[in-house]
This record gives sequence, C-alpha cells and structure tokens, in this order.
Amino acid sequence: MSRAKRNKRRIQLLERDIDQGLTAQERAELDALQAKAKRQGGKKRASTQQLRKLEAELERLEAEAKEDQQDE
Repeated sequence: MSRAKRNKRRIQLLERDIDQGLTAQERAELDALQAKAKRQGGKKRASTQQLRKLEAELERLEAEAKEDQQDE
C-alpha cells in the first residue's frame, strides 16, 4: 500500500473516531482489544466467545428479573 493510501485510510479512521466521539486513548484500547481477539483465533472465535458471554449475562439478568417478580 502506498504512503498516500495509508495516509488517506488513516485520515478516514480518525474522522470516524471523531464522529463516534472516541478519544485517542479509547481508540488505542479498542485497537488493542481487536488485536488480542485476532491473536486468539480470529474474529469468528472472538465473536463466539463474546456471544457466549452475552448469552450468560442475558440469562443472569432474566433470572434476576424473575426473582424480582416473585418478590413482588
């Protein structure tokens, strides 16, 4: 990739970050998390792990809601 293309892509990413309201530190943290997920087996595996975590969280919240209804 030529320097001009890299710079253009970098500008696009920075503009996106500004639109999303991300600070440089938040962007760096996000990039680090994405790199870690990629090292751990690629996006598919990371997505599967994230899905499992979210499903567990959903089950926990549903259980709490059920307990709250029983308390009332």
